[in-house]
Amino acid sequence: MLRSKASTAVLAAAALLAAVLCESEAFGQSPACANDPGPVAVGTAQWNGWGRDTDNSRYQPEPALRAADVPRLAFKWAYGFAGADDAGPPSVVDGRLFVGDSAGHVYALDARTGCSYWTSEASAGVHSAITVGELGTSKTVRGPKVSSRRHARIDAHVEVKKPPSAIFFSDEAGIVYSMDAQRGTLLWKMQADPASLLSATGAQLLFGKVLYLSLAPKEGGAPGSGAVMALDIGTGKPLWKTALRARSGPSIDVGRQLLYVATPEGIVALDITDGSQRWTWPLPAAADFRHAPILRRLVGAAEILIVTSHNGAVYGFDPGRPGAPIWQTRLGAEHDDARIDWAAAADHHTMYVGTSAAALAALDITTGLLRWQKGVPLPPAHALTVIPGALFSGALDGHLRAYSTIGGKVVWDVDTVRPYQTVNGVSANGGAPGHGGVILVDGMVYLNSGNALLAYALHGK
Repeated sequence: MLRSKASTAVLAAAALLAAVLCESEAFGQSPACANDPGPVAVGTAQWNGWGRDTDNSRYQPEPALRAADVPRLAFKWAYGFAGADDAGPPSVVDGRLFVGDSAGHVYALDARTGCSYWTSEASAGVHSAITVGELGTSKTVRGPKVSSRRHARIDAHVEVKKPPSAIFFSDEAGIVYSMDAQRGTLLWKMQADPASLLSATGAQLLFGKVLYLSLAPKEGGAPGSGAVMALDIGTGKPLWKTALRARSGPSIDVGRQLLYVATPEGIVALDITDGSQRWTWPLPAAADFRHAPILRRLVGAAEILIVTSHNGAVYGFDPGRPGAPIWQTRLGAEHDDARIDWAAAADHHTMYVGTSAAALAALDITTGLLRWQKGVPLPPAHALTVIPGALFSGALDGHLRAYSTIGGKVVWDVDTVRPYQTVNGVSANGGAPGHGGVILVDGMVYLNSGNALLAYALHGK
């Protein structure tokens, strides 16, 4: 018996729906978002990439959350990572949240609700932060002219058309990806190291239409190797590659057109146009640089480049006059094992650092003088994050705490170690804070804990 065209179409649609549902179950996707908001537009009130800005400051100046309201933050939703132990740090741009996990899944969620826009896969685990970049420029589209008593003709409607955009990230196999930010389709991928001996270290950084990333040996690889490279974001084509034993992701000095990287030899400055080495600040005695330098503006036109050392020392350099540090401060000198294991954060006036001696410290970025130091229940377990008036830090006991930037008083404390009912139905349990630290966008706080992504909002709304 022959089927009608209509019945064939119905069966095909049912098969397609079943395939989609199976894929959704495999990934543990949350319900699909009802709306399609279109291309992703890069703006200022966002958290794009690991450090939020090219300075790697981890400072959110526009959190849409007052420090006085932080104590009223409450749990809003959780997303479980299916088949993964943990995940990389999330990024939030234009209402979309992008995150990858240790199972190689890459997700695009609605930042307010956790509903799913799309899910894709990489070849290996994804622990790098995801960076969003526009592939074109915005266009202004004007509607038809209409008459007015005061003006002969005026525009009835003006619309800004968003350009297409892409996300960029790397996996543990050393492959760098570009995917359509709106739909999750692969645009290009490339092996950062043809010999497959190196993989990205730290986080990639986007400036203009170029993606910069540091490469370090994979586990068991040659310890003396490494590189920093630049890729064209439209094609993935390498623009330059400089052999360098990089230990951190890059920071960019836009004014000087320099890229700063921490190495075993010190801080190295590369020309962002061709990767040529401009200068090196030699490693001070007993110092051990492992984190991306933070560039901050001082009063007037002056700037300072701040870098932490694993041995507990913090240094401030003048990027305009390479040489000896302007200041240096030793934290936890009373503890022989005091270390700086995680990245710091800095606002316009103060540098915030956590040490393995279970302490947080605030330093004046101009002088290096200690503003305050406070003991905490346990050492930080990930990078610090700061907004005007509040500092966020997660600890190994699974607690996420917020501290006043004036004196370090605890203003908010939440225990994330518990089972969660997730928006995507995946069994998830909070635990030690995940990679990358807290991010804050549009009045919401996001944190990886165990195999869950947690979202908090004012009164949980």
